[in-house]
Amino acid sequence: MLGACLAGLACTGDDPAPTAVPAPRFTNQDPTVAYVGIGECRPCHLDIATTYTQTGMGRSFYPMSRARAVEDFEKDNEFVVASSGLRYRMTERDGKYYQRQYLLDSRGREIAADERELVWVVGSNNHNRSYLVTLDERLFQAPICWYPQASKWDLCPGFEVKNDHFGREIGPSCLFCHNAAMKPVSGERNLFEKPIPHGIDCERCHGPGALHVERWSDGRASSTGELDPTIVNPRRLSPTERLQLCSQCHHADSKTTKRVQRPGREMQDFRPGQLLSEVAIAFSTIEKTHADFGLSSQVDRMILSRCFRESGGKLECLTCHNPHVTTYHEERPPDLFRRKCLGCHAEADCGAAQASRQATSGLADDCVACHMRKAEPDDQRFTEFTDHWIRRRIELGRDEQHGYEVAPVWPADFATLSPGEQAFYRGRAEFLVAEDKPQQVRTALWSGVVDEFLQAIQLGHDTTDTRFYLGKTYALQARWQDAIAELRRTLEKDPGHRDAQFALGQALAAKGDVEEARDLFKKMLDSDPRDVKALAEFGRTTWTLGAPEEALDAYRRAIEREPWTAGLHLNLAAVLASLGRFGEATDAAMRAATLDPESRDAWNFIANAAREAGRADDAREASRIKERLDQAGAAKRTAVPRMGG
Repeated sequence: MLGACLAGLACTGDDPAPTAVPAPRFTNQDPTVAYVGIGECRPCHLDIATTYTQTGMGRSFYPMSRARAVEDFEKDNEFVVASSGLRYRMTERDGKYYQRQYLLDSRGREIAADERELVWVVGSNNHNRSYLVTLDERLFQAPICWYPQASKWDLCPGFEVKNDHFGREIGPSCLFCHNAAMKPVSGERNLFEKPIPHGIDCERCHGPGALHVERWSDGRASSTGELDPTIVNPRRLSPTERLQLCSQCHHADSKTTKRVQRPGREMQDFRPGQLLSEVAIAFSTIEKTHADFGLSSQVDRMILSRCFRESGGKLECLTCHNPHVTTYHEERPPDLFRRKCLGCHAEADCGAAQASRQATSGLADDCVACHMRKAEPDDQRFTEFTDHWIRRRIELGRDEQHGYEVAPVWPADFATLSPGEQAFYRGRAEFLVAEDKPQQVRTALWSGVVDEFLQAIQLGHDTTDTRFYLGKTYALQARWQDAIAELRRTLEKDPGHRDAQFALGQALAAKGDVEEARDLFKKMLDSDPRDVKALAEFGRTTWTLGAPEEALDAYRRAIEREPWTAGLHLNLAAVLASLGRFGEATDAAMRAATLDPESRDAWNFIANAAREAGRADDAREASRIKERLDQAGAAKRTAVPRMGG
């Protein structure tokens, strides 16, 4: 499940001082300690390693193979997007598995076909299986998932809203909660060093294992029952530390919770036993929806429960779950979770009628059936999951979220920040909340974001990041003069801030200062000729200034670096057409349409360019496809959007 990747990981600027990190009491919290993988753990912890590999975490990421295949690749192996006519076919050939994406022309022939091998599986098959494809070894998510509870193929979560086709890059923030530690290749977003691990492993909860292996592999150490400082044992942590250990991946309701990275920190820097606030500040919207919840929102929802609030730290994830043993084990006692409830509650305290208690599905007098609802998460499809908000009543009607004010998830940690830092982080969280909201909601939220950043500066938190994000917010409001001023201030603090350079160039171009924008993008390319964003904007500005040959060179260099980006091919096509090279323009636009077959702009361009090139059949087919996409777009605009959660 990659449509509920970790949301809100900020770009990093350079603040005056790095985030302070307390001295660890576990020596493997040191960032220089290496990860070793589950293979080093298994010889000494064979029983635990064996049962753990059967859990959802242990089966979270692995190569696609015949031995692992559970899907239908032969009979019900096709899916059609009804509105656009886009088709998918999943097949197996010679022990390899493929996903093919295509449209049909007026004669029923494939057009804009694109087939990719399914290289990696993401997901345990408890709820769904997503797939990763590769291009030059870079990782991308395939658009179609397998849903085991419904035994069907369909668009992956999020793709039904915005289909990225085979172009959704899978970077460190996505993989952080879907696999063991993966190290990105320097300067790349979705390319990783080998070997790639197969599933979340022991070190996600126990920390890097190199020191522990070194201590115990020479045979000189002996167990004393005392704390072993070379490895984190979660039982040795405080309840708060254990909760935050689980929260690194299970406090991730993308629609209500946002994480703002600390300056200079990445989520990959988190080590078990630390507080999450050492790497990121977590916020959640104050208004909660009773019905909507995310698949990875177990902590988000549990901490809303009266059971949690009044337990004095006794109720936690480990109260009910053993992370070394799968919840779906066939030998699990049917009353396991009921007995967990009775560890704190007495049967006599239940006020429900005996008849209703005995009528609970599956198990008579089941506390979970009455107090923890099961439903489809709002970031999943065709799967039922348990909402971890424990409540007296769970028969709730659907409710909508209307308020987007945020509050820190861990107030005590947040209180240790200065007032200026607090205003900055609130602004960043509200900035992230606004990203996936309708335009009218975003516009209102941006005003509050600006106020928070201005307050942060007034309170003394006048940092590179504060100025940068203030400038970005002004740009989103089309307040170009204000945006330019703040982005220049950012660059005064950090002349090498490439995100600020890029944003300033875009703001200058939008304001009409195209020549200055072009010069800025040229300066960025002088220091890094492989910067695709700078190449694309240099191409756009040079073309605007009447230098199409320079623009062609820039777009071709960008495409060489990122051939999967449809917009680059379409921009190249536009420049070619401006030079009267309509045949080449049609071919370039067709490559864009193959990458993004639901792009009305691409098919409209093909229709016009092909007509000018004398390719009447191509022009007619493109016009027909574009007309269908127009109808699909009109139907989508008139549909009532889902605004909950």
